[in-house]
Amino acid sequence: MFCTVFEDTVGVLVNVKHSHSDLEYLVIEKPTKNCNEQIRVRVDTLYIKLDVPECIFEGISKKPSKLSFQHLQTITRGFSDERRIGFGGFGIIYRGTLALRNVAVKRRYKTMDIDDSMFHNEIKTTMLAQHKNVVQFLGYCCHTEELAFELDGNFGMAEVQERLLCFEYLRNGSLDRYVSDASCGLEWRTRYQIIKGICEGLDNLHRNHIVHLDIKPDNILLDDNMAPKIADFGISRRFGENQSQTITENMIGSRGYMAPEFYKGVITFKADIYSLGVTITQILIGKKYCSATDNVLESWRNRLEASLEDTILLEQVRVCAEISEACINGDPAKRPDTWRIIKMLVETETDDGAVAEMDKDAVVFDKVNTVSMELDVPECIFEGSKKPGNLCYQLLRFITGNFSDVQIIGKTGFANIFKMHLVDLNGDHGTK
Repeated sequence: MFCTVFEDTVGVLVNVKHSHSDLEYLVIEKPTKNCNEQIRVRVDTLYIKLDVPECIFEGISKKPSKLSFQHLQTITRGFSDERRIGFGGFGIIYRGTLALRNVAVKRRYKTMDIDDSMFHNEIKTTMLAQHKNVVQFLGYCCHTEELAFELDGNFGMAEVQERLLCFEYLRNGSLDRYVSDASCGLEWRTRYQIIKGICEGLDNLHRNHIVHLDIKPDNILLDDNMAPKIADFGISRRFGENQSQTITENMIGSRGYMAPEFYKGVITFKADIYSLGVTITQILIGKKYCSATDNVLESWRNRLEASLEDTILLEQVRVCAEISEACINGDPAKRPDTWRIIKMLVETETDDGAVAEMDKDAVVFDKVNTVSMELDVPECIFEGSKKPGNLCYQLLRFITGNFSDVQIIGKTGFANIFKMHLVDLNGDHGTK
């Protein structure tokens, strides 16, 4: 690392060089006799601070820590408008440039009296929530300075507080940019990956006793591989070890995603499940609510051709639609937990629970062929050309969603009765 110094009548312009890229230009006050020495000390200090987020990215024995205001101001070009990439309920998001990559800097709105309890809460919950499906937290900044002001001829001093958070930068932005109906936009495999990733990230939060309270597409960021990461813990809560709910009078959230009981001040983990259900519905059909699972399936049948491979994908659509329907149940007790949701998703994949990439692997197609051949048996019985006979267990497991609880339509003294879905691969679709 070295620097080049350019002097003018205002001050000194320093271009800091790094082996990978150029850092931002710095303007330092009017030089003195020991100008070059002072500049190099300042630049070296800045460079050391730039190493902190880089070490976190690389996993080199550093945790999110305090960052200087001058550092964050420098990498965002003084919080310039051209670096502004988004807005939140409590601040503005800027893109900052480090030596090796970009970062996102969240600058809370400047006021004379910032509620530090919310800021401290966001730091604590974000540090505890680290997971592959949670945005990576790099550091924070608490800065206060006194500024002189004039009012009606009188001069005074006022404290101006700055509160900032630094995160990894995800250039694909937030999920809300990609929400669409089934006829266009993201293909099913990508949507399924996003749904499952959100569920796994939320499961991690709940295992760490964190209630996010603002799950929605705007707060789901996407990396270069379209993997989702939960962001914005501004209003999140962390429960105690044995705590399952709390009561609040401060009902902050996003309308349309808030659970009905939240309007009464009741906060539980199931509040996040409700928001998750609304979000999944948006991923499926581009809007927050749908009248029935069959409507979701019909919209995706038009997108997915009646091929052997797409039969399994349509099963995933059905399960996701039923999960979203269960999540928005008005009774919190009837909403599934995150672990149950993930189990239901995994059951739509391969038999051994490994993720099926659906890349036309021979093993996958063997299973599809076996199932598709067996599907003809019940259909022929319906048409009257066959008598009731022996059906394979694999078929019945497939068409009932692995005997999913959401498929139960009745119970007797000795058995459960499941609803099953039959798909005619020649183009005519039905549920029986």
